[in-house]
Amino acid sequence: MGKRILTGVIGIPVLLGLLYLGGWPWMAFIAVLIAIASFEMSKIAKNMNYRLALWAIGFGEAVMIGGVFWDNEHWASLGLAVSFLLIIFQGVFAYPKISLEEMALSFMTVIYVGWSMCHLIILEKQSVVLLVYLFLAIWGSDSGAYFAGRFFGKHKLAPHLSPKKTKEGSAGGILCAVALVVGYSVYLGEEAMFSLPLSVAFGVVISIIGQIGDLAESMIKRFANVKDSGNILPGHGGILDRFDSIIMAAPFVCYIFIFLGM
Repeated sequence: MGKRILTGVIGIPVLLGLLYLGGWPWMAFIAVLIAIASFEMSKIAKNMNYRLALWAIGFGEAVMIGGVFWDNEHWASLGLAVSFLLIIFQGVFAYPKISLEEMALSFMTVIYVGWSMCHLIILEKQSVVLLVYLFLAIWGSDSGAYFAGRFFGKHKLAPHLSPKKTKEGSAGGILCAVALVVGYSVYLGEEAMFSLPLSVAFGVVISIIGQIGDLAESMIKRFANVKDSGNILPGHGGILDRFDSIIMAAPFVCYIFIFLGM
């Protein structure tokens, strides 16, 4: 627990500092996270005796990152197309040394890691305030779920995926997410993006989406029979372990606000 708190105390100011700088520093930071998370996926796959086409994954992710940063509206289709074609090419020329499962997992990694996390660059370009709302909701949800589950947890939430997660922890995560989002809106005053009712709704929805993202990563690790995706973050595990909720929530926030015309 001490390592977990220390990592947060160091990591959160660093993340907020990079977010304040924005632009190239933020893009480079997200690119590094994507690269590490993709490597973690390859280690998870290796535990299932599969080898990912990391070079094809990397090319596609680089195209997406560059496309997002330079405002190319076709960034996703270009990046996915590059990875898809390279993975297919490798499959054709490496057959039968490569399996269909390996090709599928490689393409899934491009979507799950690269495509999802590129939305953190999009959100920074659209609205730093909105991105702070997102991080506060996820941090509140993760922390609230951890402590509420630790002290009050009795009823299992998803015992087959994550035995330690409880319904009480989930509820605590939602409450803490709402508290931080509402607190941020009050702090911003007239500059707040949301009214108080919308702040409550945002906190609830993002907490739920984030918890689904957490369980989704637990599912992937269960398939591979691994506890953590990595050990780069003491007390938290790997990048995927720390950003699993963000991976699910960032695209949702991005597109729901595009849909609403905000």
